[in-house]
Amino acid sequence: MRSTEYERERQINQILMDLDLTYLEPQILALPIQAWVRISTACDLRCPLCERQHVTPVDSGFMDFERFAQMAAQMAGVHKAHLFGLGEPFLNKRFFDYVERCHAVGVEVSTTTHALLIDDDLTRRILDSGMEEIAISMDAAEPELFGRLRAGADFDTVCRNVKRLVQLKQERRSPLPDLLICCTVSSENVHQLAAMVELADRLGVRRVSFGDLMAPTREHEHYCVSGSPLVEEHFQKARTRGDELGVEVAYFKQNTRPWVREEIASEGKAYGCAMAWTNLVVERQGETKFCCYIKERCPSAFEQPFEQVMNSEEHVRMRSELTGGDPRTECRGCPYLFVNSPEHVERMLSQVQRTIEHSALPENNRDRLRQLLLSYREKARERFSPAATASGNGLFRRLARRIIPTRVRSAIRSILSSR
Repeated sequence: MRSTEYERERQINQILMDLDLTYLEPQILALPIQAWVRISTACDLRCPLCERQHVTPVDSGFMDFERFAQMAAQMAGVHKAHLFGLGEPFLNKRFFDYVERCHAVGVEVSTTTHALLIDDDLTRRILDSGMEEIAISMDAAEPELFGRLRAGADFDTVCRNVKRLVQLKQERRSPLPDLLICCTVSSENVHQLAAMVELADRLGVRRVSFGDLMAPTREHEHYCVSGSPLVEEHFQKARTRGDELGVEVAYFKQNTRPWVREEIASEGKAYGCAMAWTNLVVERQGETKFCCYIKERCPSAFEQPFEQVMNSEEHVRMRSELTGGDPRTECRGCPYLFVNSPEHVERMLSQVQRTIEHSALPENNRDRLRQLLLSYREKARERFSPAATASGNGLFRRLARRIIPTRVRSAIRSILSSR
């Protein structure tokens, strides 16, 4: 259970995040709500559609625990840390030390695993740790296809291990960890979505999350079925089956081809992205990333606190590209690209006001937050005033995007925002 101090930090951070989600500023007030921390990039599987099989050289190792511990000490206010990586987290022998450090500052923990290592001892350690969520990667509902898509894994072993974890949870009457099965959807397994829901039910897991395959290379694009009528048909069947069995079914959409610069109908509008304003990816060696789609590395979370990293020149520049109406290539096909509007901003500001007034925060905290709210209302008036949205200004922006290279525009925005 979180202490009163850490609960207050979370409440304040949530309010600051809601101000950030007005997308009025490329700078960030809040700590990231979610930190995606790559504590393990080692893996003992050879999944053919995984990026690990198509990148040279492939990183394989574990995050230095002492560096992680120093970073975690500054994470109070972050809601959840996803301890994951392009690998298997339970190969990291100090996994539960990472969990303990997160819990020590009131941060919830989740991870994603292939479940091959969840024997009796690991099952007990998982439950003893109090970690909040575990996602089990399973990309097929029957052994043959499972063996092809998750080369090196054994279907029956994974099922047996998941059942053991569910059973011990029930015996202890423990609500944690929350379990879900996650399935990457491709042309190879799209026909098995309903069967995956039935498998989850047999294993005693009450949540299934499907997600689009991100093609590891351009040569693998034909495996992507995102947005196709075939996906919609089988997902609807899966959702119907979930309703019948009492299994929660969700679908996480991805930008499956982030290297394609797509034309967007709302060209030149001010944009936002919840991931870019509220999440942070931390690589094994500490470098940070704007999001999983973008390969460009940003300042290290081992060298600077999260608030400085999130407001570094690199992170601010990339958010400025969105607020300035010029999304980079990787953002253009992303389902989370959001067109900002006065209506959205007003909804967020009204929500912040309600939260402040109904919170049990000390009065000095509430006064500070009220002052921030007033300043953001003023920013909104300036941003959406008739002068700021005049057609001439829009014409200038469109001409500038055609004439001035993207990196030059980004540099100019970075200079102006630092003044």
